Amino acid sequence: MTNRNDRPDFRREGISGTIHSGGRIIREKNPLLMSVPQWMAVTLKMSLDPIVKSSEDVWMQTLRSTTWEWAAPLRYADHPLALRAAEMANSIWLGMSTPWDEVLRYAGRYMFGGFRYLEVMWRPEIIDGQARIGIESLDDCDPSAHAHWLTHNGRQLDAVEQYQRGSTYGRVGLAGNPRISSEKLLLLTHGVEGTNWRGDGGLLRSAYSDWTAGQHASDIRGIAMDRFGSPTPVAVVDRPAMVEAGYSRDQIARETATVQETLKAWSSHEETFLQTIPGITIAILTGNYDPSPLNATQQVTASRIRSAFLLSHMGMGQSDSAGSRALSTLIANIHTRAVADEADYIAGRLSGGPRPGAGIMARALRWNIPHIPTHLLPVIGHEGLQVTPLAEMLGVIPALVSAGLVDAAAVPALRRAISQVAGLNVRSDGTEGAKPMGPYIDPEATMAGPGRPNLDEEARA
Repeated sequence: MTNRNDRPDFRREGISGTIHSGGRIIREKNPLLMSVPQWMAVTLKMSLDPIVKSSEDVWMQTLRSTTWEWAAPLRYADHPLALRAAEMANSIWLGMSTPWDEVLRYAGRYMFGGFRYLEVMWRPEIIDGQARIGIESLDDCDPSAHAHWLTHNGRQLDAVEQYQRGSTYGRVGLAGNPRISSEKLLLLTHGVEGTNWRGDGGLLRSAYSDWTAGQHASDIRGIAMDRFGSPTPVAVVDRPAMVEAGYSRDQIARETATVQETLKAWSSHEETFLQTIPGITIAILTGNYDPSPLNATQQVTASRIRSAFLLSHMGMGQSDSAGSRALSTLIANIHTRAVADEADYIAGRLSGGPRPGAGIMARALRWNIPHIPTHLLPVIGHEGLQVTPLAEMLGVIPALVSAGLVDAAAVPALRRAISQVAGLNVRSDGTEGAKPMGPYIDPEATMAGPGRPNLDEEARA
């Protein structure tokens, strides 16, 4: 009799922990933000705020400063099939009708709202006389139209369903809503965990409460300016004095009405003077309006919104905030690494084997190279955000050759050795390609901080 522990158990016994109900993911506790269309409508309003808008623009500019390229896996950099697949992947990628840099303009916005998915449009094409399947475009699907996540087992995404808006082309669900198979999706989720494809609400969700407080303070300040910034005139009618001066009751009523119309015109800036009448005096109703508490509230909320975007350095040197070049550089470096981490995530979703909402290039390649193993599939890497000291050495090699310090014949082997140690992909011609996905730890970053409590003693030693 065979012991059960002697063979693997292929059954799934755990759960993802994500609550799915009627095609919706239940995670948000704020009743005003529970449905995706509700939250997306709020993000649209938030993006009109100048602090939020500038923060989003900085994130997108940083992300779009990257350069992307498909390359063979580092371990199989010399494998003929891996090199062929990488060359084909770059050909397909560069042949899209919408360039990847333009796709990033909308695909990267998943970082703000929590998720975004793109529909992959395939196309047949003939390259060098050979028929193949390529990618026509990665079409944006605005999250505000999202309706349901469709899954048959709570673990695997089968399709997404959208709300009907205008004319619909393509497959539709039972309710007449557009439906997209997960095999045609590139799904990007911020803060994904379990099977929570909706994500954590993105960077805007952590800034929501401060944005709300800032909007409230701004509204109160506007009301206070209307109420106290522009003084309210008051007509004080001394009837006994007017009677003693010989005014009749009707004359007093007419003069009072005249003063009222004059004050209305003055308040609406139609007149720049007031005509006084004996017995009627003009008083000004004023109040103590101190805008400093409201201004301070807005400064705090603006600072906290920038912190939610890891952009605290953008507020340094403004108002009462002291500017520090060293501190701002440190925070800017943290922001850059955060964007690089998101770029790694995007690269991971594009690369790898075909799976629901990801691995789109693998699908195309397996239609064109049917028997390519998963470990030989190319990976897409990005460069431009992180520079390692070793990578910088590659730019010094020509100067070393010119000075006669390095033999020109040894350059290819030297470049290959440095690239492999630095974690750069290596092309078949020996030059380095884009950095593959994965974390990079700056050696200088490990030289200080709470992890090195005895740094001073080590330095003296």
